[in-house]
Amino acid sequence: MRNNAHAASRAAHHPGHRGSIDISSQLPYEHTSISLWKTYGLAQDFAYKKGGHASAMTHALKQKTHRVGVFLQARPLACTGTLGTDRPPYPQLPEARRGGL
Repeated sequence: MRNNAHAASRAAHHPGHRGSIDISSQLPYEHTSISLWKTYGLAQDFAYKKGGHASAMTHALKQKTHRVGVFLQARPLACTGTLGTDRPPYPQLPEARRGGL
């Protein structure tokens, strides 16, 4: 858990980070994070260079708690909210319409 907190802190202070959420259940085996990044290159910088995420992954692999990894790249079409940051992650996008909510 300490490694996850360190990785999340590194993400929050990374210049390309636009916001993220983490979902944990039955730690250390079930943990999912979804993060938004300014560019693919900045996401790769955070994911694989020494520090936050790379250190957490190295630890998880040594402890045999990492089962499956997925990288999904998507382009947002609308954006509402801040995802825990002090500004909207994509201010140029229209607000999301949430089906009557």
